[in-house]
Amino acid sequence: RPFTTLGGLLAKHTGKDPFDAPAALRDAVRAGKHHGYVVPALGDVPVCFLSNADTTGGNSGSPVLNGRGELVGLNFDRVYENVSGDFGYRIETSSNVMLDVRMIRFYLAEVMDAPGLLP
Repeated sequence: RPFTTLGGLLAKHTGKDPFDAPAALRDAVRAGKHHGYVVPALGDVPVCFLSNADTTGGNSGSPVLNGRGELVGLNFDRVYENVSGDFGYRIETSSNVMLDVRMIRFYLAEVMDAPGLLP
């Protein structure tokens, strides 16, 4: 599937890098604070999704918009095969990882207790 989920993130938690989910995140999920952010079609909170956007080095943190111009995520990473995208876009190799805005909202409001940063 083109989404990673909060459940998948927590299932990989080992307490050691690179699978060390923050205690505050685990505590928020145990307390059920994530329920309002669950996407019914996934049955979970989306963390990241794949895109075939045309990105290059330095685009991390750039906004990702849907067809209606709505913010749906932030550019996070790209697969190794997409490094060639710096020289020319190829849909066959363009695969980027985007941080889902619903995870951002959950994290800021419920994990970091910073709802004032949200509109």
